[in-house]
Amino acid sequence: MQTSTTPRTITESLREYGRGLLGGLIFSVPMFATGEVWEAGAAADRFKLGVGLLGTVALLLGYNRFVGLHPDQSFAEVAIDSVEELGIGIVVAAVLLWLFGAIDATMARDELIGIVFLSGLFAAIGVSIGTAQLGEEAAAQRGSDEREPHGVLGVAAVAVCGAVIVVANIAPTEEITEIAARLVWWQEALVALASLGLIATALLLPEQHDDERLSFPLTLLVMYLIALVAATALRWLFGSFDDRPLAAVAQESIVLGLPAAIGAAVGKLLLK
Repeated sequence: MQTSTTPRTITESLREYGRGLLGGLIFSVPMFATGEVWEAGAAADRFKLGVGLLGTVALLLGYNRFVGLHPDQSFAEVAIDSVEELGIGIVVAAVLLWLFGAIDATMARDELIGIVFLSGLFAAIGVSIGTAQLGEEAAAQRGSDEREPHGVLGVAAVAVCGAVIVVANIAPTEEITEIAARLVWWQEALVALASLGLIATALLLPEQHDDERLSFPLTLLVMYLIALVAATALRWLFGSFDDRPLAAVAQESIVLGLPAAIGAAVGKLLLK
């Protein structure tokens, strides 16, 4: 994790890695103690793990580019940071899963790799957020008025990261299926409206410029779609949609879309 201006000292680098480590633990520890995550990792095929890897790398690149600790970095430096965060996430996942007794040397290789790799992907996102958001330097940069405009891609990047971090340890649980099965159509509509309301709150809390007010309805819709897509993608990645009818998929996505909307809303606030 480096800056494009001056080389960082060993102490500064260690502090930055420490922030990343704490971020990875803060946002992903619940996953390491969730049996459904272990089962999903053990059963995940290479295609799903590959899709998860590509999606995580894209999120890390987007987050580090628009909200990272050093916004003046070149693409190569952003890519290096992202790879480092991915590596830290996987190491953190392996150590915590071993400490919790979720993995051991007697497990089949594919199962072991699947559990560690799947958990490590989400830990890496936590590492990226922790590196960018913790510490005095990060706080000073968030308060600076000299940062370049984030644009649609910046908003999308933090919204997706926020949604993923919040719902990652909820997505594989059976409770989502049970909740969705109990709801009737008007309750599902209320859940969707509540999700939109939470995102609208995040959009309206910071001071709005004239051009941002004009784009409010579009931004609201896009962020809710991001929340729904993130919720659906995670349910698929964890194998929760296997052999499920399309109606059930839609219902469960709406239910999981509520916590995903909370994550997307919080992510939006990180831009201000």
